[in-house]
Amino acid sequence: MLLLNCGAAFLAGTSAVISGITTPFTGGTSIPLTVLAHSAALASSLQCGDSAGRVYNEWVDSSTNEKYLDSKRWYTNSKLGLDLIGLAASAVVLPKTFKSAAQLNLKRLVKSGELSHLYKVEQIPKEIIVDLIDGIGAVFTITGSAVDGNIYNIIVHFVTEAEN
Repeated sequence: MLLLNCGAAFLAGTSAVISGITTPFTGGTSIPLTVLAHSAALASSLQCGDSAGRVYNEWVDSSTNEKYLDSKRWYTNSKLGLDLIGLAASAVVLPKTFKSAAQLNLKRLVKSGELSHLYKVEQIPKEIIVDLIDGIGAVFTITGSAVDGNIYNIIVHFVTEAEN
């Protein structure tokens, strides 16, 4: 979980910085995405810190996490809330990432002359790079949630219900 959470935090932070820098050039249209990127970066950073603390606790005393953290409702609810913020950001980001991946293919077709000019070539790379960074971070977030988060809890619930 440490690598997934910290990888997602790094990518979300990178995206937040890049989208914050581009806000003045987009006339403010990227402000909602910047807020989303900052929220995802903060949630992922907190998850990264939590994962690092849990790894340390396991190294020092393996009962610490269960005794002092996992048994506390505020802690488990906080973890699920942070996971939910990351999943919400991922739900917004992934369609945009798929669209950007399609634009990469369009860019290749434009350069090869198979299609007429669709976009200014200078505008595409920054947007696509940010979207792809966001998409990779979203995959990290979703994978982390499937390993130990809201998605995992839903899967466990359905499997448990199916067994009963």
